[in-house]
Amino acid sequence: MKRIGWIGGIGSLFLIFAFAVHAQTTDGADTLQLNSQCLGSISAPSSVYANEEFAAIVTVRNKGSVTWRRSQKFKLGSPAIAYNRNTWGITSVDLPSVYTLKDQSEAFTFRPKAPTTAGTYKFSWQMLKGSQLFGAICTRKIEVRLRPNNADYIAPITGIPSRVVEGQKFTAKVTMKNNSKRTWEVGDYRLGSLLPSDKDRNSRVWGTARGYLHEPVLPGGRVTFDLNVTAPKVTGVSQVIPFRWKMVQEHVEYFGETATKSIRVFKGTVPTPTPTPTETPTSTYVPNPYDGQTITPPPINGYDGGPTIIPDAYTIQPKPISLTAIMTSPLANSIFTLGQDIPIAVNGNGTPSCGYWTLRMPTGELLTLYAKDFVSGKQPGGMQSCAEPEHLPY
Repeated sequence: MKRIGWIGGIGSLFLIFAFAVHAQTTDGADTLQLNSQCLGSISAPSSVYANEEFAAIVTVRNKGSVTWRRSQKFKLGSPAIAYNRNTWGITSVDLPSVYTLKDQSEAFTFRPKAPTTAGTYKFSWQMLKGSQLFGAICTRKIEVRLRPNNADYIAPITGIPSRVVEGQKFTAKVTMKNNSKRTWEVGDYRLGSLLPSDKDRNSRVWGTARGYLHEPVLPGGRVTFDLNVTAPKVTGVSQVIPFRWKMVQEHVEYFGETATKSIRVFKGTVPTPTPTPTETPTSTYVPNPYDGQTITPPPINGYDGGPTIIPDAYTIQPKPISLTAIMTSPLANSIFTLGQDIPIAVNGNGTPSCGYWTLRMPTGELLTLYAKDFVSGKQPGGMQSCAEPEHLPY
């Protein structure tokens, strides 16, 4: 075997040892040769985010005398298989063409996955036949970075009394959204106090400096922090204290939007608000001009009877009232309709009787009690009040 090698670099492409591999005949003469050449630099980002895929293209030329055939397991491979598997998640890429003749080139396009840890890594590739590596090593360096943290404050802070006294304890709720591609892990990410400005961190003005996660929050997920806080002491009668919170990756950074609210804290006890006086609602009694009179209406649909005004009318304003009406009919089996056409059957059994009904009417309506007597083929002779209606409290 004869070695032909370079040490050096062209731009971001480094050619480290190109091997020309020769197959020999039985008498020791060279017959076939495997070799490759890197064309240009590897097409890949100079920096990528951790644990994310990216596009890469490695272009090589067949500089040997052997035709590369896909069926014979010619591939783009890794000069350090274990390294590439653990680092970039892939160890080989199939030949794009069925075969590649001498001096023809192939562009291997694939999507490796960046490591999970930030740092600068080698990205190296070499031609492979079966398990045999040959030709130039194409390599470059890629920086792996952690994707930025981000968080959105997506809902108003709740659980805060409108007025708070110093020393008062309450539970405020702050909801945040993970607006990044990094999972918020328990113990690593928390909600941190930020008072009274972005430079004043880890403040315990409200009795605690952190809100804690109980489970991981995936990218796009939401979490509501329950903050058990205690109102601070104030100077004077009252003082407005900022209530500001922001996501924090412990020992790294505060990030994202700030949840904020201003709370007025009073010294001593909270002043009792003066109640707004309210008027006592009333209803108006309107005397009925037909009170105590018997009115015989004209026939309706061939029968005697019809609407008969009975004692009282009420304007219900501004609240409902209950009203008991007392009526009588000289006939048995009369059917009355009261108020808003509510049918009520009266079983008189041939004897004049009084009926009692209580109606509850909507606010603001004029209630006029009336009755309809529909008795087929009989002469009801009209209706009359048998007593004054009971005026309930209203």
